[in-house]
Amino acid sequence: MSDSVIDREPEAVLTADEAASLAARYGASAKAWDVGGRRWALKKPSRAQWQAYKCDQQSADPTTKADANVALARAVVVPFDPAGTVEKEREAFDAMGDEHPALLDLLG
Repeated sequence: MSDSVIDREPEAVLTADEAASLAARYGASAKAWDVGGRRWALKKPSRAQWQAYKCDQQSADPTTKADANVALARAVVVPFDPAGTVEKEREAFDAMGDEHPALLDLLG
């Protein structure tokens, strides 16, 4: 098996301080992932975000249905860096999708 990012579990191994910072900002269920040479943080979706995801999964539009997981990941991506912004994270998420679209599925 090759050592590509797709062959490995992308969940990040965090230091105790990193884990505490992430949990303090986004809750204990927040997770960090190493994908595309970058660390990503995703928080638990709100009820409205989860309902939108469930609707997207049932869409008659095949593109909407296929992108449901990616749309949810984009909606819940948050800054890993305490100084970051959600806007910048979403810009980086979109840029990664433009460069390496399959990597978005790892976060979705």
